[in-house]
Amino acid sequence: EILIGLVGSEMCIRDSDKALFELQKTDNPNEYAVTLDLCAGDQFQLIADWSWDTQLGFGYVTDYDSSQIENGGGLSGSDKTSNINVLQDGNYTITIVTNPNDMAQTQFSIVRNGD
Repeated sequence: EILIGLVGSEMCIRDSDKALFELQKTDNPNEYAVTLDLCAGDQFQLIADWSWDTQLGFGYVTDYDSSQIENGGGLSGSDKTSNINVLQDGNYTITIVTNPNDMAQTQFSIVRNGD
C-alpha cells in the first residue's frame, strides 16, 4: 500500500501535520481520497510516500471544473509534473485512482463540494 499526500509549492508541512494532507484508502481498489478546504491562490501536487520522485501534477487530473482549478505550469515542461492552481475558495474532494503497473494510467479528480 502506498501513502499519497498533497503538497504545495508554498506549503511547509511539519511531520506532525502530514496526516491532515494524506489521502485515505477508499473501499474501491487502488483509490484514495481526501476532503479539505482550499483557497484561491493555493498550488499543489500529489506525491506518493512523501517523495518528489513520484509527483503527480495537473497532467494526471481528468475530472475538474476549469473555473475552479487550472494548470499552474512547472519547471520540467511537462503537464504531468505541473502545479495545480486553485482559482476558487471552497471545500474540495480530491480522489486518485492509481495503477501500480502503469503510472501513465493513474488519474485523479478534483471536485468542489461548496463553500
